[in-house]
Amino acid sequence: MVSFLVLAWLGQVNVTMNQKNGLWEITLLRPRDIPLVMPIERATFSDPWPEKGYRRHLQAPTSYYLALWHCTEGQRDLIGYGGGMIYPPEAHLANIAIEKNWRGDGLGSLLLLSFLLGVSRRGATQVVYLDVRQANLTAQDVYSRWHFTPIGVRHRYYRDGEDAIVMARYHLVLADLQAELAGQWSYVLRQTSAAAE
Repeated sequence: MVSFLVLAWLGQVNVTMNQKNGLWEITLLRPRDIPLVMPIERATFSDPWPEKGYRRHLQAPTSYYLALWHCTEGQRDLIGYGGGMIYPPEAHLANIAIEKNWRGDGLGSLLLLSFLLGVSRRGATQVVYLDVRQANLTAQDVYSRWHFTPIGVRHRYYRDGEDAIVMARYHLVLADLQAELAGQWSYVLRQTSAAAE
C-alpha cells in the first residue's frame, strides 16, 4: 500500500511525495541544476539544446521549468525536467525528458500535468501548444492521452529536416488538472513502489 503526503501544491511549486523507497519532489528548475540536466538532454534528444540555451531560457521572465527529483538516504537525483514559456492566456511546452532508467512509470506524464497546472495558475488557461517529432509516436500518444490534439505541421522544423506535429490542449480547467495530477501521482507511486520490490 502506497501512502503519500502533499506538502505543497503547485501554486508555489514544491511538491513532495513520500513512499517506502524514497521521496519524490518537483521543484522549479534552477540555473544551478543545468549541469544535471545536460546528460539527460543529450541521452534523450538527437538534437539537444546547449547549456547556454537553458541558461537563456531560465532567465526569461516568461520561463516556467520544473525539475523532478528522487531522494533517498541523503542522495537527491534529478530524474527528469520539463518546461517552456508562458504568454497568458497561452503557453508553449518546449521539452520534457526523463532519465532513461526511469522511463515507463508515468513520470513524463507527471511532469506534463505539473507543467499544465503550473502555467494555468499563472494565467495560461486558454491553450498550451507543443511541437513533437512526426516519428515520435510514443510521445504523441502520451500527449493525446492528456487531451492534446494535432492542429498542424511545421515542415522541416528540426535540424535534420524532420517535420514537427503541432499539438494543442485547449481550455485548461484548474479542477480538472488537479484531479488528473492527483491520479497520476497515485499511478506513479504504485508503479515505482512495485518496481522497487
